[in-house]
Amino acid sequence: MENTHTDDGLKREIGLGTATLFVIGSTMGSGIFLAPQNLAKASSPDISIIAWIITALGAIMIALSFADMANKIPRTGGCVEYTHAAFGDLAAFFVAWFYWIAQTTGGATLIIACLRYMSKIFPILSTNNLLAFLVGSGMFCCLSYINIKGIRQGMLVSNITTICKLLPLLLFVILAACYFDPASFHTVSQMSIEKNGSNSFISLSAAIAITMWSFTGIESATTAGGEIKNPRKNIKWATILGTLGLVIIYLLISTLSTGILSQDQLAQSQAPIADMLDKMTGGMWGGMFIAIAVIISTLGCANGGIIVASRSAFSAAKNNLFPPIFSKLDKKHNTPAASIIISSFLSIALISMNYFKGLNAAYEFVMLLATMAALPPYIFVAAADILIARQQGNKITILNFIKNGFVPLLALLYSIYAVYCTGAEAVMWGFLLMLSGIPFYLFVKLRTAAKNSANNTSKK
Repeated sequence: MENTHTDDGLKREIGLGTATLFVIGSTMGSGIFLAPQNLAKASSPDISIIAWIITALGAIMIALSFADMANKIPRTGGCVEYTHAAFGDLAAFFVAWFYWIAQTTGGATLIIACLRYMSKIFPILSTNNLLAFLVGSGMFCCLSYINIKGIRQGMLVSNITTICKLLPLLLFVILAACYFDPASFHTVSQMSIEKNGSNSFISLSAAIAITMWSFTGIESATTAGGEIKNPRKNIKWATILGTLGLVIIYLLISTLSTGILSQDQLAQSQAPIADMLDKMTGGMWGGMFIAIAVIISTLGCANGGIIVASRSAFSAAKNNLFPPIFSKLDKKHNTPAASIIISSFLSIALISMNYFKGLNAAYEFVMLLATMAALPPYIFVAAADILIARQQGNKITILNFIKNGFVPLLALLYSIYAVYCTGAEAVMWGFLLMLSGIPFYLFVKLRTAAKNSANNTSKK
């Protein structure tokens, strides 16, 4: 009989189907629903589609690296555990720090996106920043409470919201295929022209940063590895199947979106998918229908972010990289309650800090920051894949190195390029975030050393 508890005290309760839906649900949040507007501002339709294809290939390479590492190290923490095994404490700390920041920042981004679509139903949310903050914080607190109650409850929310978001997207694909107008595909927004001129490389880079946001989260099953049944098999296949499913969905929707509204109309849209459905249905019900779907979608993805952020911090604490409080379990529900609460508090703080920018500007800023922060862990996992999971043989040559590490090398190179694509402001803030973690790391290491010294003294 399979052991239902791990050494960390967590329960193995999640099967392959639930884990695959969790990957899709934790990844597909605001990105695909708001990408048409952001891409219309940043690039042309043909460059946007090229960006989706490049990012999809990069995401598949990243997913394969995570799948390989999950097969070797099927434990809670995912990228934290893989980096720790390959490179030791310092690298694992920076990965844990970046990943935790990425997930908590991503949670804030998703709530802001949720409020953008809620403003279509309740327009006051787009003008009253305080009310929007209170509503967003309340939703986040409810999700945190559900996750403290148990991983099954958190996964149930994720799976229900995943199904609810896929159905309206299917409706959009069917309608868009019927209403597609090639004339709209050949338009370019004035914002894109002013921003990039005729520079296709800059336009492509900006588009890749936007599309990459839609794929952050494909590693979700690996982070919750300690709570998945038959982990070596199920984590690997949940990651691969979930990523391939996302690629198909994203390419369909992004291609069809370029033929419904002109790029100028998309660039000005607060809720692009809703506005496109309004046009296709005569403004009767489509927009409101998709707005509700996006609210459910972003809440489901934010819920997944809470699970992932709390488990990565839990793993870091277990490896003496974060303070011990992050590893404390709720005695009744066997969930990392302290980690959930602290992670959620940071997300709520980020929601409040960015409302001086307004909903659109706040979303764009936090989205790029969250994307940038998510990429260093991907780089380290690809490197760990080469070092641990891939057999290099006895003779190391450049050709042998490239051949045996081809997939993770592509994942690594793509991730480095994607960091560049997020832009100077996001990279600057990401670098400052990295430096801000150093005192945190020093405190934890000194505290651990002092504790070990005291224990050794008491034993003598």
